[in-house]
Amino acid sequence: MRVTFTIDDDELNELMRLTGLTSRSAAVREAIQSFIHQQRLQRVLGLQGSMIVDDVWEETRRLEVEAQEAQYPMVELSGAQAKEAKHAVGS
Repeated sequence: MRVTFTIDDDELNELMRLTGLTSRSAAVREAIQSFIHQQRLQRVLGLQGSMIVDDVWEETRRLEVEAQEAQYPMVELSGAQAKEAKHAVGS
């Protein structure tokens, strides 16, 4: 969108110096994008502490182990079978 507005020369020159951009339009676009990013960040930071998140990693891990055990149940091996299995894996 094309827009026409008046900006103080000193402020625009400072903006261009700070951004390192030589185009006035590019410097203004950069400033707008930076401002939007900063405002979004402030909103997110403002949410800090407003939500309660339970640390349930231990419970989650326990449930994952139970699901694996249900999918691949442990089988009791007799003495001879255990020796054979141990030999097969190289222990």
